[in-house]
Amino acid sequence: MNDTETTVTRFEIGAKGGLVKADDSAGRDLAPGAVIHWGGNMGSPSCDYCIVSRFDTGSFGIMFDCYDLDNPGKNAHLHRVDAYNIKREDDPAIWHSQHFFITARTCAPAQVEEYWAEHKRQKAERDEKNAQAKAEHAKQTEIGRELWAKLIPPGSTHVIIAERIHDDSDIQTDYFGEHTTKTVILAGSKHGKDLFAEMRKAALLIPETEHLGPGCDEWAIMKKAHSDNYRTWNGTYTAEDERETWTTEAEAQAELDKALAADKADNDRIPFEPFCPRLPWGGELRREAIEHREKYSMGKGYYLQARGKSWRVSKTAACDGLFSTLAARYDHLTPQRPAPTAPAPTPSATGATVTINEDKNGVEIRFPSKPAAAVLADLKAHGWRWSRFGGCWYHQRNGGTVLDYARKLAGEPAGKDESQGPDPFDMAYEDACAAACGL
Repeated sequence: MNDTETTVTRFEIGAKGGLVKADDSAGRDLAPGAVIHWGGNMGSPSCDYCIVSRFDTGSFGIMFDCYDLDNPGKNAHLHRVDAYNIKREDDPAIWHSQHFFITARTCAPAQVEEYWAEHKRQKAERDEKNAQAKAEHAKQTEIGRELWAKLIPPGSTHVIIAERIHDDSDIQTDYFGEHTTKTVILAGSKHGKDLFAEMRKAALLIPETEHLGPGCDEWAIMKKAHSDNYRTWNGTYTAEDERETWTTEAEAQAELDKALAADKADNDRIPFEPFCPRLPWGGELRREAIEHREKYSMGKGYYLQARGKSWRVSKTAACDGLFSTLAARYDHLTPQRPAPTAPAPTPSATGATVTINEDKNGVEIRFPSKPAAAVLADLKAHGWRWSRFGGCWYHQRNGGTVLDYARKLAGEPAGKDESQGPDPFDMAYEDACAAACGL
């Protein structure tokens, strides 16, 4: 095969909107020290650059490395400009300001050398920081790898994660985008199915996503546009504390009743004082689910996120990149059960012990070995649950019945239980623990 020379012909948009052959005559002969002006665009403001080096790419023409004069502290990476994009102010081919224009300003060779040396210094400083960050990331990855083996159930192919999302959208420039500022692993999963019930349980594990837990949704108050029109709305109601949504229907209804009562009080005031009603024609509640299903092109998949809130919960495939994330935060994956306070464990004739967990308002039974199948069946029939974290069977106290059952099973004498009843939060706590371990 014979080598063939590649010829490149470049075109650009001309003054009248049509394609014309690109002209590099204006910038082809520039030398280091020349200053060019960037006309600017929506993402980058106009500024001046000093050419510090030039090189010939061959088929693609002359290119220049340029030092940013208006932002001297941001020159670890030099801006690269090709000669085709450099124009004169009076060039008839110019149809917009997004070009580099030749100026009458120049920099002396000694100044160019200083710019080049400053670029090298900034580049070395950046490279050193990157190397340190890379080493720290490798260290955190190794720590996370060890934690993964301890905290994530074996066989987990996916994980449920919480992400704090920063919205980068700019309506003025018609730009829509976002990026993640923080990621927390909530729980492991042995399957890739998008189950919202599983995500909601995992959301209870950290305070930032509790509002996405089971039974939580968004409720908004829609302001009626007219007294006899129930199909059009005049926007959403905003409370005095600037809230626009509520997590339960009861909260939203209470706020609606409060606003209507305030309007009525103002209207009934004597003597009458003109006022601006909060809800001139009344309002209605609208439920907006936090479960999003976007399995389409450019969609975000299945995820939980409340409108106006930055935290999002979703499921993703397990990968090595999540190890460092796990090392950054994992306290919610290792819930510590408080040590039993009183009474102290009392051994029974069968070896079982009964413990009252005052902090959790529960009763715990521990066996020295696995009980018989009949005992296990009886425990389950009476509502007892197994805790892998505590290594015990547990039940909420309910005024003495549960404790009497436990003491009878362990061969201990019955006694009085001063329990105040079950703690409803404890069930949510145990469900959260179970979700963390993929139970």
